[in-house]
Amino acid sequence: MRPLHWYTRAAPLLASLATLIPALAFAGVVSAGLSLRSAVEANSVDLERLRPPPVSTTVAGAVNRLVLIYVALVLSLLVLRAIRSWHARRFHSVAITYPQRRTITVLSGLSILEASRWAGIPHESVCGGRGRCSTCRVRILEGAEKLLPPDTLEQRTLRRIGAAPSVRLACQVRPVSAVTVEPLVHPQQAAANEAMRFDAAIGGGAEVEIAAMFVDIRGSTELAQGRLPYDALFLFDRYIQVVTRAIRAHGGHITSIAGDGVMSVFGMDRQATARGALQSALGVWSGVDSLNTDLASELSTSLNIGIGLHFGTAVVGWVTHNETKSLQFLGDTGNVAAKLEAQSKNLNCKLVVSLTALDAASVSAEALETTAVPVPGRAKLMNVAVLRRRRDLEQALEQPETKRTLEDVSVSAPSADGTNGEQE
Repeated sequence: MRPLHWYTRAAPLLASLATLIPALAFAGVVSAGLSLRSAVEANSVDLERLRPPPVSTTVAGAVNRLVLIYVALVLSLLVLRAIRSWHARRFHSVAITYPQRRTITVLSGLSILEASRWAGIPHESVCGGRGRCSTCRVRILEGAEKLLPPDTLEQRTLRRIGAAPSVRLACQVRPVSAVTVEPLVHPQQAAANEAMRFDAAIGGGAEVEIAAMFVDIRGSTELAQGRLPYDALFLFDRYIQVVTRAIRAHGGHITSIAGDGVMSVFGMDRQATARGALQSALGVWSGVDSLNTDLASELSTSLNIGIGLHFGTAVVGWVTHNETKSLQFLGDTGNVAAKLEAQSKNLNCKLVVSLTALDAASVSAEALETTAVPVPGRAKLMNVAVLRRRRDLEQALEQPETKRTLEDVSVSAPSADGTNGEQE
């Protein structure tokens, strides 16, 4: 059961009161005792006058009756709880059978994953039972017809892994009658990948909202042709220094450098994440322009870069391999950023940024060129902003931050048959 919305805000105050009231009461009793002791030692108090008068038989009887009533109420509460527990076990319990015919009985309302953990049965769940992964999936061998159909979240996850109809997510299934299940991901399989386990993550959790930025040089092969290997290395080294310096200056982390392609992640909080990534893109753009000026005598053609930027959810953490740690992120966000960078060449621009990222950064897209582009692997077109001049990005970041939704910006792109394609 979720707490009421007001309770979340009031919880700190209530917790403080629950702690302070008993503490202050105890302090008051101690203070009164110390004051009385000091008065007695000073012979300023007549102890005989402080003695309470004799209690009458009537009052004593009333007190005894109140104590008996209180004890009876406490015992009644315990008896009622025992009756409720018996009734729940008798009429609201569910039998779940695992391989090797191991059967457990739990109260209805628990998910299969919660039942496994309650009974001490090993059951994998990387996302913690939130339906964001498929490691807790089970095959329903018996009783599937009495289960509720998968909800939207479970359907999406099962569809992504191409699961059979008999496969369900244990964290999302709450049986109301007996079922027989078979966990499909065994604990020893997950333990075998210990070298690739997430040890820690940004923001205290593995799943966070991030901005991913991918930067690449266009025509890098032609740039290296006709140069001595160390001369080409010098140029690429200067370029990598410019890009990584701009990323780190705005709170970004370098996750991979493959040739001249640099992938980075920004993941501290939603607004700083997306806005920091945009500021970093501006820093990369300015740095490469300055580098072209510095190396004008070395370059026959200027360095030309493409930048792709997207915002979304990913699993972020330190991946350990052979005692070496590196910050990595898994999910579709980085792939989309790389594919948007590839679109920058088709659109003849420097930066392609999804409207999702602009919205997260509270940056208005009204003054920017917008369109919808196809993203391989996605059925729908993606709404993006196209930036060809550095000044356009500078002006967008200089504007007051405005909270907008993606519906505020209408963009369209023609599909192959001349009609406007679907957008997301």
